[in-house]
Amino acid sequence: MSLPQSYYVVNDFVLVQPAAQMHTTPAGIITPNKMQISLPSVTAQPEIIRGYVVRRGDGYPLGETTDVSGKSTGLYMPLRVEDGDEVYFMKIPPVIEISLEGNTYFLIKQGMILVGQSSNFE
Repeated sequence: MSLPQSYYVVNDFVLVQPAAQMHTTPAGIITPNKMQISLPSVTAQPEIIRGYVVRRGDGYPLGETTDVSGKSTGLYMPLRVEDGDEVYFMKIPPVIEISLEGNTYFLIKQGMILVGQSSNFE
């Protein structure tokens, strides 16, 4: 999950690196990286992707403010996810698949994340 610090993400977007093809839970259960779910009356079934948050934006923009020096700064509501968190999301539009430094990543809105597990969970 190493991406040069020169890359950044804006607003409520999250950059996710897909996980390896198979995953073993702490209980020893092996799960695939990609899962199919069945939705009634939907012809194209979405694919669920597991990955890790590599970068996240500042959050949801709330407006502008001025600091004590008179410089205009943006106000943001921070995102829930953190760098390193494991997340699951559906691969449906507006998911954007991009290639950076020879690796494939997904650029998604935080609201598209179905479930996540904190990398700092104790």
